Amino acid sequence: FEAPRLPFYFVQLPAYRNEAFGWVRLREEQRLSLTTPHTGMAVTIDLRDNDIHPANKIDVGERLALWPLSRQYGNTSTVCAGPLFKSARIEGRTVRIQFDSLGGGLMVARKDGAGPVTETPATDLQHFEIAGADAVWHPGTADIESEEVVVRSKFVSHPVAVRYACLGEPDNPNLYNRAGLPASPFCSHLSFLPWAMDSQSDSSR
Repeated sequence: FEAPRLPFYFVQLPAYRNEAFGWVRLREEQRLSLTTPHTGMAVTIDLRDNDIHPANKIDVGERLALWPLSRQYGNTSTVCAGPLFKSARIEGRTVRIQFDSLGGGLMVARKDGAGPVTETPATDLQHFEIAGADAVWHPGTADIESEEVVVRSKFVSHPVAVRYACLGEPDNPNLYNRAGLPASPFCSHLSFLPWAMDSQSDSSR
């Protein structure tokens, strides 16, 4: 439109069929597109539904509206995104993950229907996996430590990569910030997240 500062806000693909592996990669490409100036993304991975188009449009609309409220209407206190992967640091068998858009801090929570999320501090973080140089993914144990998530797996002694909620339809992805917004699925090594499920990834499940 010959308007380089035109805002473009979009919805990340929702949960849909675990065998739809290209869906997972496309979500990751959407997250990576946020490096383009004046873009914003509403995450919907936690809006569970049996349909490819989740019926809960209330949360989708409210999450999208946070972006112009913050960027165009000057509500600088508005948190417009959930945790977004920033970097991962390897310390021996441990991976420490840093995030942007902390929104007051990280928390474990659950989303049921429309309305606010419910914090569930006694619940384990789910859907974190780590891989070594062989690119085979293994489930990890994840904990929130201050502003980081720390992931370990007894199956991986020399981790190289980490990912979160990289399934077509992950059950209860439960990492949020304290503004009540869900973390986007992510993979620290894009080369470990092909468009089609291969034999290596399939053997790790």
